[in-house]
Amino acid sequence: MKEVLVPLDGSEHAELALAPASDVAKALGAGICLVAVHPADEELWAAAQIDLTAELSHRRVWLEGYLEGVARKLRADVPDVRWEVRQGDVSGQLRDAAAAEDTAIVAIATSGEAGFQGIPSTSVTDRLVRAKLKPVLVVPPHADSTAGTGLLVPLDGSTAGAAALSFARELAKTGGAPLHLVHVVNANPGWAIAEDAQERLTTALRDRGTEYLGSVAQTSETTAVLEGPVLDAVLDYAAEHDCGLVLLATHGRSGPERIELGSVADGIVRAADRPVILVPAGA
Repeated sequence: MKEVLVPLDGSEHAELALAPASDVAKALGAGICLVAVHPADEELWAAAQIDLTAELSHRRVWLEGYLEGVARKLRADVPDVRWEVRQGDVSGQLRDAAAAEDTAIVAIATSGEAGFQGIPSTSVTDRLVRAKLKPVLVVPPHADSTAGTGLLVPLDGSTAGAAALSFARELAKTGGAPLHLVHVVNANPGWAIAEDAQERLTTALRDRGTEYLGSVAQTSETTAVLEGPVLDAVLDYAAEHDCGLVLLATHGRSGPERIELGSVADGIVRAADRPVILVPAGA
């Protein structure tokens, strides 16, 4: 059975991913795997004169009890919930868990401050997304639980967008959520042009966007061509049309320190007040 992987560390912050993860699991007909990682820096602990073996044993017992308690609550909504405790490098262990064949998607809460065992959650999330293994459901710290059930997929005409659209359709098919496809045009060439030329350019872009959406949308899907800065247009549309989940394709570009989704997708992830699913091309 396919599973939604949810990394937890015992904090309330990490648990923010549980409700959206449950919704996605039900929509996919999937189970949930809760995973906790206990890092072990042997040199540091030895310097602090800490008995590593005893500490690991105590921590594992606590984590096992914690995860079983969380799993018991989740099983009221999602029958198939299991858990596992891993030891080692947090990012590496989560990456290995995400790579498992049964993992359909990873759900993780992020804020840029709270983190997994002292590692900023944005750093963990960036590494999971940069690995391009599976879709990643990113839950912001103040997600609007009343945002609605609609699914919003911004499309830019690239082939990478097909992955996000395919995953959104899979969610909508089982869950029955309304699916919205939008294309944003911004007719600002970066330099001053005559007003009539601006209008003609905007019209041409809108016509091309309408034609594009018509070529990819199915009958039951709502489409819209939006104008303006992409980040604002997407988030405003999500709020106005009760879209509780935004799905974005990632293009796989990465920098040395953090994921580079492109300024648009990166900005949406960081500014959104609702969960965002990042879908790697080919997922």
